Amino acid sequence: MYWSDYFEKTKTKTVSPLLEQAYLLAPARDSALDLGAGALIDTKFLLSVGFQTVTAVDADPAIKKYARGFTTNQLKFKIAAFENVALGTNCYDFILANFSLPFTSPPHLPRVFSGIIKSLKPEGIFAGNFFGPKDSWAKKEKHLTFLNLDQVHELIRPLKIIHFQEKEWDGSTIDGQSKHWHTFDIIAQKPKHKHD
Repeated sequence: MYWSDYFEKTKTKTVSPLLEQAYLLAPARDSALDLGAGALIDTKFLLSVGFQTVTAVDADPAIKKYARGFTTNQLKFKIAAFENVALGTNCYDFILANFSLPFTSPPHLPRVFSGIIKSLKPEGIFAGNFFGPKDSWAKKEKHLTFLNLDQVHELIRPLKIIHFQEKEWDGSTIDGQSKHWHTFDIIAQKPKHKHD
């Protein structure tokens, strides 16, 4: 399935409980980053709850067609793969990576996640997910990243964990294919000082 088809199939989805829980913890609502923004469901939610600007990152320029009604002051775009995006330093109060980071290839993920941490403001909040090794895609999708528990903890070690949940369930993909899911849901905070 092409990403543009995925965007169409997901454009009426509701936001995840993880996002609804996490954004409330952001120290301010000046700026947010939506990594893997897709049909802009989460981006629009973040704007609706008071974030002044949201930067939507996605490799597919098709996401721009879902941006009607928003000004360039509110909504900014970075159209590129995560490994090619410069996120800056101490820029965001809140960063969401909702089922998007696993689509970064394994060699790139550590650098990409280091960039995410760097771009969070002190006390900023990260919320996102990783796929675990028991996920049914792990056997066939070699270009995706699957992490075990220790690897997830090592990756997020610079952050203070607020919420961490490992989940497994049998379900389906957005296009109806059956799938065993194995995920780690994370909400974590960047320390105010490096030694925190």
